[in-house]
Amino acid sequence: MSAPVVPFVRKLIPCLKVELTGEAPEQQYQLTEPLSVIDQPVQMPDYQATGQSNGVDMALFVSLTGGLDSTRVLLEVRHSLDDRIYRRIGGTKPVEVSFTTENRGVSTLNLHFNFWNLPMINKGLYEFRMLAIDPENPDKTLELPGERAEIRVLSKTL
Repeated sequence: MSAPVVPFVRKLIPCLKVELTGEAPEQQYQLTEPLSVIDQPVQMPDYQATGQSNGVDMALFVSLTGGLDSTRVLLEVRHSLDDRIYRRIGGTKPVEVSFTTENRGVSTLNLHFNFWNLPMINKGLYEFRMLAIDPENPDKTLELPGERAEIRVLSKTL
C-alpha cells in the first residue's frame, strides 16, 4: 500500500461562529462574522477572582481537498509580535480525514474547529495553519500545503 497523500487546504477562515445548518444531504456551513482584525481584548486581572476570561472565543472553517487515504490533521495557532518569529499558543486535538481514489481531486471535506478562551490578549499577528501528523513518527508534523489564515490584534494604546 502506498503512503497517504496529505490534503490541500483550500479555505481556512476564522469566524466568530461556524454552524452546520439544514438536513442531510443539503447541509451547509454558515459562517458568522469572518475575522481578519480585532481589537486587543481587555485583560481581566485574574480569571479565578473575576470569573471572566482573558481569551477569545472563536471558530475556524476549513475546507480540504486532494488527499488520498487517511491522514490525522490538527489546527495550530501561533503568535508573532511583528518580528515574524512565531510562538505556538494553542491547537486542536487531531482528527482523522479520509479521501478515496474515486473522489480525490473532485471532493472537498469541510471541517470546523471551536476555540474557547484562546489567549489572543497581546497585540500582533496570530496565524492559523493546518498540520498533518506523520504516521511513522507521531511526534512530528508537516504543514499542509495551501491557505493559512491570519488575524491582526490591534493595541488599545497608541
